[in-house]
Amino acid sequence: MIDTVHDVVGVGNKNSSDKDKVKGLHLLVDDGMKRQSEQDMPQPMVSNGIMDGTQMGGTEQCANVLALVIALKTKAGRSLINKH
Repeated sequence: MIDTVHDVVGVGNKNSSDKDKVKGLHLLVDDGMKRQSEQDMPQPMVSNGIMDGTQMGGTEQCANVLALVIALKTKAGRSLINKH
């Protein structure tokens, strides 16, 4: 899913400013998810950015995909995706 969003926004280095905006939205959601107290919720972990291609563990990947879906459902996220 993360690779798909990367390619929808722009293949390769195309539209890097929009990719940075998606990364920023993801980091905002990621920060909010880290502050919640629910113990059963997977904790996202992003060290180099959501679209950098590094390997992630299973629960980490689930949490990052959830955060990405939430970010893309925001008004700003939808406008970025609809633009492409």
